[in-house]
Amino acid sequence: MKKKIVLIGANSSLAKQLIKKLKNTTQLLQLTRNNVDVVKSFEKLKKILNHFKPSIIVNCVGVTKFLECEKDPSNAYLVNSNFPIKLSEYTKGRNILLIHFSTEAVYEDGLKQLPNENTPPNPSTIYGNSKYIADMALLRAENTLIIRLPTLVGPTQDHQIINKILKKLNLGQKVFVSKDIYSTPINTVDFSNFFLKDIIFKKTFYKKKIIHLCSKKRLSTYQIIKKIVNEKEVIQRIIPVSENFFKNKFVKPKKLGLKSIYKKCTRIFKYE
Repeated sequence: MKKKIVLIGANSSLAKQLIKKLKNTTQLLQLTRNNVDVVKSFEKLKKILNHFKPSIIVNCVGVTKFLECEKDPSNAYLVNSNFPIKLSEYTKGRNILLIHFSTEAVYEDGLKQLPNENTPPNPSTIYGNSKYIADMALLRAENTLIIRLPTLVGPTQDHQIINKILKKLNLGQKVFVSKDIYSTPINTVDFSNFFLKDIIFKKTFYKKKIIHLCSKKRLSTYQIIKKIVNEKEVIQRIIPVSENFFKNKFVKPKKLGLKSIYKKCTRIFKYE
């Protein structure tokens, strides 16, 4: 029989890529706010889960924009902290694996060495702290796997800065790109393949509690774009600038990224 999986937050960018892999190989129930407001109507969500009886719950619900979290901390903690903790309480004693996505932002900005799974977090933002609180609770819960992710690049990541820049370049526009915002990016197509094969089917990391998915080295946003774009004419329209150039009211962390103690979790970054 196919694995029964509930994916919560099916309209998120990452979820859309995961669904492409999961829908034909598992018995997949996709939940969006059109089905149920899972954060505000948890009792209704529980009824859906009780009826479907999944063996795996994948939580893709989250407030992921730094500025949005800073503007509305209450909502950030409600969605990023309280909701996954409620999910872990629901799965307790039910033999259901909860897979939850976390972030590189749980670590402080500018660490000289990339943090691995054993590095103590020290978030400096509302976003990072709201995810960190959930991480700490889920680490103590049974049947949970936390997957920390860096910058994601891929065809469904339309709300992310990389795709926005590429769209402008495709329209023939000149773009200014940060040369001092760093991450260890991974491609979501590669990640979805890894997720299906090594996590869902092989169960390689079920008992690890927390893993980092990342590429081997830090790259700036400018370096990521240059790895994707090959045409000389297009490259000439990419102008590297400091993040201060954009004069944003909120200064997000500049030098993040992840490292993993698990060889399979270190991916080769390429654009697909």
